[in-house]
Amino acid sequence: MTDDGRHDGRHDGRGDESQDDCRDAYDAQGDVSPRDALATRLMVAFRRADRAIQRHEGDVVHAHGLTPAQFGALDALRRRGPLSVGGIIEETLATSGNMTVVIRNMERDGYIRRETDPEDRRSTVISLTDDGRRIIDETMAEHRRHLGDLFAVFSADEQRELIRLLERCELLR
Repeated sequence: MTDDGRHDGRHDGRGDESQDDCRDAYDAQGDVSPRDALATRLMVAFRRADRAIQRHEGDVVHAHGLTPAQFGALDALRRRGPLSVGGIIEETLATSGNMTVVIRNMERDGYIRRETDPEDRRSTVISLTDDGRRIIDETMAEHRRHLGDLFAVFSADEQRELIRLLERCELLR
């Protein structure tokens, strides 16, 4: 840690491998080019960061009685308004089988309602109930506060730089 409380990238004793140990482990796997070894280290760093963020999100949403899939669906409905099941799946990158269960459970809990689509009477749209709006607003407020704490290890400039770099990952297709 630096004097201002930011992480300096060195091993912090929490049981994670240090960056040097990770590099040595991948470099020792045979004839690996420096480019490929660095890419492997980058992938490991992405996965660790993703795991930490998912752990945080899980803690917050479970404290409000939701699953991460329900949180994602409620968030999509809050941001976009009524959606078809397909629209929710597209917004959350979920699978259709999983979303069927998620929708059924949220309807049972009173967070959403299914209605016939007025533009296509063969289709159904999902919308938030007042309870659904309340739970997503409460959960999202806490989620954002915790994200602020989680990413406080980076300065505001570092956060903007991370955003810029990570947005380039969309080009990896």
